[in-house]
Parts: sequence; structure tokens; C-alpha cells
Amino acid sequence: MLSRMSLSERAVPISALARQCFISFERCLRGTSAIDPQRYSTVEDQMARFSIWTSNMAVFANGKACINHRVREAPEILRLILGILEVLQGRLEEYPSHRTSHSYGCLHREEILSPGSGRF
Repeated sequence: MLSRMSLSERAVPISALARQCFISFERCLRGTSAIDPQRYSTVEDQMARFSIWTSNMAVFANGKACINHRVREAPEILRLILGILEVLQGRLEEYPSHRTSHSYGCLHREEILSPGSGRF
């Protein structure tokens, strides 16, 4: 994960990390589709929620409508958003290749989203 200083120095676009999260969601869906329909549905639901968030926040918009433009003078908010996206990205990347067989290669919704799970 990037440090706070490097996030602000590098000015990583929120859209770049959001795009990586979408790619990871798709990998998770591919990894769970034939194995566990319930987990597939859970991941699909979370991906839909993430898609709605990116749309509502204009993550992929151009110009002044873009979220990066809107938070340009609030570096602490930019760091927070980027940090959350990095955590989500890390959590999504974590399970396809590193989870045990009993987990069917995907985390439960609570494991992905819950800060109290001890895994964040």
C-alpha cells in the first residue's frame, strides 16, 4: 500500500484505482461462478454497489465533473478515498490465489466490507 505522502505526491487518479477494483471484482466473479453460486451472487451484488458508487461520485467523468477535480483542494479526502480503494483492491486481489480450498476462492460480503472482521 502507498504511504500518505506518496499518494499526494503521485496524485494517483481515483479512476485508476477504481478500474483496478473492477478488474479484481471480475476475476473474483470468474473464480466463483462454477463453485459457489451464493458467493458469486454476493460478489456480484458488491460489484453492482461499487459501480453505483463510481457513477454517483463521477469517478470516470471528464473535466470538472470528475471526483479528482472536486477533491483537488482537499488532499486528506483524496488520501482517504485512495486508501479505501487500495484496501478494497487488496482484499479483492487476496482471495483468488491465496485463500484455502474451504473458502471456495472468495470472501464473504462481511469479510470484504467489515472493518471489525480483523482482516482489514
